[in-house]
Amino acid sequence: HSKGLSKRPIKLVKSAVANFEGIFDGNNHKITGIYINNTVSDGTAFFKSIGGTVRNLGIEDSYFYGTDNSTASLVINNSGTVENCYSSATVGSTHYNSAGLIGYNFANVDSCYYSGDLYVGNMYTGGVTSGNSSEGKITNTYFAGSLTEVKNASYFGAVSSTNYGLVENCYNLSNFETNGSGHGGIIGLNSGTIKGCYNKGNLVNTNYNLGGIAGSNTGIIENCYNLGDISGGTVVGGIASSVKENGVVKNCYNLGEITSTSDFVGGISGENRAVIVISYSLGTATYGEEKGNGICKFAFKTSNT
Repeated sequence: HSKGLSKRPIKLVKSAVANFEGIFDGNNHKITGIYINNTVSDGTAFFKSIGGTVRNLGIEDSYFYGTDNSTASLVINNSGTVENCYSSATVGSTHYNSAGLIGYNFANVDSCYYSGDLYVGNMYTGGVTSGNSSEGKITNTYFAGSLTEVKNASYFGAVSSTNYGLVENCYNLSNFETNGSGHGGIIGLNSGTIKGCYNKGNLVNTNYNLGGIAGSNTGIIENCYNLGDISGGTVVGGIASSVKENGVVKNCYNLGEITSTSDFVGGISGENRAVIVISYSLGTATYGEEKGNGICKFAFKTSNT
């Protein structure tokens, strides 16, 4: 139906579809009126798992809440392909591995977005997906929702909480204010590759490890940029809060104002223990009365910038 596949609220206690292996083409229609308040089973979403293909589908005017591991609106675990899908549903969780659209991605996500109200309260929560595995690929996907932290949530990323695979051509449009640690405009904790991504949101965090692109980086960040103002506690950077051992930041730039309550602050990274190359910052990095436009305040290895 052009106005939604459901006209009245459907109340469920767990996922509507268990394990889907076929091809589900929504033909640009939308599902509306789903209400799931799950306090008993492990995982909450419309699909429990996808091993096939789901495409051209939207979820609107719906509510998903779970108190156990992994809550999302579309699917708990994706091992297939999700493309051209979106959700503006309200999603709430006080447990791990929750996100607006997909609980965890093991395969392919392309041209998707989440624009609903997201309430998070534990580790490894993301705007679009909670995690991207080493085999996972997330492309052309963005976050435009609102974020409310019901209690401190570590490693929040607007596209994904964690990344061990590839995140490419993704972006964040939303401002958010958080209290947990390890938060980023695209990825919370990056051990994979982030390529061609950008953050436009103003990010505020009262704790530590806040970055315009990644909260913490041990992987590769290249051809990315930050336009938002980034204000945090300890270890704050325009691209990554910290570049740890084996991490690389390449061909990146920052135009936002970067502010920290500690002197671990930089236009690109608050702390560098690895490699930053061919990158620059035109925004001001501020700690107390001290201001500058440097790449990194504390560099434990020499970088070519």
